[in-house]
Amino acid sequence: MALASPLAAIDTASDPAAAPRPAWYRGARMPRWGWGALALAVLAGAWIAAAWNDPLGPWIALGALSAAVGGLAGELWRARRQRDIDTTTTLLRLAAASRAQSAFLANTSHELRTPLNAVIGYAELLTAGVAGPLSARQALYIETIRASGRHLLEVVSAILDLAAAEAGRLVLDIGAVAPRALVERCAAQARERMATRALGFAVDCAADLPAIAADQSRVEQILVALLSNAARFTETGGTVTLRARATADRGVAFVVADSGPGMTDAEIALALAPFSQVDGSLERRHDGIGLGLPLAQRLTALLGGSLSIDSVKGRGTVVTVSLPLARAGTAPLL
Repeated sequence: MALASPLAAIDTASDPAAAPRPAWYRGARMPRWGWGALALAVLAGAWIAAAWNDPLGPWIALGALSAAVGGLAGELWRARRQRDIDTTTTLLRLAAASRAQSAFLANTSHELRTPLNAVIGYAELLTAGVAGPLSARQALYIETIRASGRHLLEVVSAILDLAAAEAGRLVLDIGAVAPRALVERCAAQARERMATRALGFAVDCAADLPAIAADQSRVEQILVALLSNAARFTETGGTVTLRARATADRGVAFVVADSGPGMTDAEIALALAPFSQVDGSLERRHDGIGLGLPLAQRLTALLGGSLSIDSVKGRGTVVTVSLPLARAGTAPLL
């Protein structure tokens, strides 16, 4: 399946720049001779009046001045007209690009997610024995297909979510979110991976945290991404901690801390850039395409919160996601 660039769908037929230039067009800049002609006209009239004592001299100067001013006014009108055309052209191109990007994201989401969900669904049916019993080797192959399909679906979803967030087209479903229940759900998803890598995993969440107005699925997506990053980069035998605490402004801060290798300030900036890896060599030991932190940061911003990273090389990393009691423009929960 070939995916065309969104910008390729711009309708140039509605673009004023594609039409022939008007005959009077001479560019948007003021002509170089304009002010010179004005000065020469005034000097010529003054010279005629002074040298020949000609009473017509002032009238000649006035006529030349009027002609020069008229020419300048015409050029100014042309320049303003061209500026209006350029502005209209830019607005039309931006609107067309925005429409094309929306269509591109919608079509890409459907074309990629639908077959992946089908592959995963059929693999799960085969694993459940719907088509009959499987041998040990067949079960292993089917599980590999299912796991690979889920991993690819997560990658595709992350790319599309990041593109939608940057385009301002990510829809949020704002509702009441109970921090403790959310933390427990995210911890349950992360425990299996922590155990597989022999990592110590601790959860610390106060029971009296206030409910916040947020998109529960997006907050969960943020925390799961941060926990996955922590598990990926922490060496066997290390520790990962998930905490939730109240903030001074009555919001809630979710904290994911690990005892991994840590990062320098330059590496933090690199980790927050989409599709970047702190270890970008071909021999890098960790998987991933570099979208976990960038997507978490953008989703946090859309929810009206902030994401901060405190890390020391060789001593681990602490990522804090602070969310307000309610997003700007919405009423807090009672």
